[in-house]
Amino acid sequence: MEQKTQTKTNIVALVVIILLVLIVGGLIYWQSKRTIPPSPLISEEVTRTKGPGKEDSTDTIFKEIESIDIGNLDQEFKEIDQDLNSL
Repeated sequence: MEQKTQTKTNIVALVVIILLVLIVGGLIYWQSKRTIPPSPLISEEVTRTKGPGKEDSTDTIFKEIESIDIGNLDQEFKEIDQDLNSL
């Protein structure tokens, strides 16, 4: 009698494992077929920012970096120091 119970348990476990494998396989297959097409807005943004004929040379990049206005950092640090000292 004990052997029949163990055999039934093994069969149930095997069926559960097979079902889980099929479900996981189906989910993986479904997810791989569900692709998101690239947005046309992204390609427009890249074209608009880069623009036709805009050069990506090192000199151009350095000029763009140097043209960034970061303000007066020394003054900002002095203000932070004053705020910290007042605590």
